[in-house]
Amino acid sequence: MSIFDNFHELDKRITLEQGSKFSLILNLLLVKYEIRDAFCWIAPRFPKKEQYPKNDMHWSDFDIEIDGEKLWLKELKEIAENLQLDMDMISDSNSAHMEFNHELIKKKFQLLSDSDIDEIENKIFSDLTTFWIASKEKLNQIKNSSSLGNFTKSQFLNYPRCCGEWFVDSKTKFLIDSIDEYYGTTDNFSKSNLINFSSQNYRNSQNYNYEKRTNEMQSHANKSNKQFPFVFHHACDDCMAESDSPTAKLNKKYENFAQTIDSELYQYLKKYSVDTNF
Repeated sequence: MSIFDNFHELDKRITLEQGSKFSLILNLLLVKYEIRDAFCWIAPRFPKKEQYPKNDMHWSDFDIEIDGEKLWLKELKEIAENLQLDMDMISDSNSAHMEFNHELIKKKFQLLSDSDIDEIENKIFSDLTTFWIASKEKLNQIKNSSSLGNFTKSQFLNYPRCCGEWFVDSKTKFLIDSIDEYYGTTDNFSKSNLINFSSQNYRNSQNYNYEKRTNEMQSHANKSNKQFPFVFHHACDDCMAESDSPTAKLNKKYENFAQTIDSELYQYLKKYSVDTNF
């Protein structure tokens, strides 16, 4: 089946709003034609196996939410398999979730150790489940990876390392604000209380810097999406400043491929950008 035929088949089967649909189609075909290694969704509060209503249920029996719309996972799995791709669920364990910048945190809070920050991370990210789509060989590599921490995950997703580090530092600042809030609300300090408070109040809209941080990230995301509409990450400051940056090269590569798929898809994504994580 040609890329043209693949596009029209996907366009018929995927019933999402146009922006989400075109972003998903581009992702699927980038992986199908080995231009991108893999892509994934993070699903907060996805039911654990022991919470399934029936014992014989599979994760694909549930829906996943994409920008407020629901997509049946069984349908998506079948779509991936029809493209000779594989899809699987990988629950975030201690070695699979995002890691904050420990050095940035310890620079401000010297009493905190790496193990303390590990515990905060585990509490914050314990309810996250990730769905991956890749070739069978690449998905086996992902599942068998000894760690799915920041660098390894960025490699599988083909994100430039500099942008991955920028993203982690931006998220780490939210945690630093949460720890600051704890120190400002109690005289009865203990590490266990700090860990519980900061994990429960991570990205809490009541934190004193929350609005400022969120506006900064949103403004940065908007600039990145406008400058690099075909990449699935937010570019770091260095990538946005350099015309020959890793993100600029990746954007050009994905843009050239999008042009070969369909003119409507290409023009829409060039104007509005692909869906990116925030």
